[in-house]
Amino acid sequence: MNEIRIYLKEEMTSREAGIGTYYMTFMADGEWREPPESEKWLEIQRKRCRAFYTKQSRMEVMLLTLALRELKGKSRVEVFCETQYLAAYIRNWMPLWKEKGWVDSKGEPVAPEFIELDAELQKHELKDITEGRHEYYTGLETELHSAIHYPQYGVMLKV
Repeated sequence: MNEIRIYLKEEMTSREAGIGTYYMTFMADGEWREPPESEKWLEIQRKRCRAFYTKQSRMEVMLLTLALRELKGKSRVEVFCETQYLAAYIRNWMPLWKEKGWVDSKGEPVAPEFIELDAELQKHELKDITEGRHEYYTGLETELHSAIHYPQYGVMLKV
């Protein structure tokens, strides 16, 4: 089984809008490695910057879903994110919503991005979620700032 680390970073550009990205490393020969610079990997990297018009907490959900969709086969996944929201959704809220038929405590339907994340998580084994700054924080932050201020250096796709 592949061991993958997913690093999430988002930057809110206004109260309702933001941009986010993710980076993945994998375990090979007993150490964490960056993916090889193949044409496929470079194509994926060009698509990483995404503009979402949503709350910061939901952006992490969307970014993790996108990253998980890239994985081939079952993987053991460790996630690094900035806020406690993602961990709370996955550990506490999503199992409860799923048990109730994907409705919240008010009986309202849960946003589809949570259902999509659950479907992707079912394909893998979630090892851990770590909140706070991570080793790729500064690099991803620089990438996001470049994409915001110098669009030619980062492709922003509205989702």
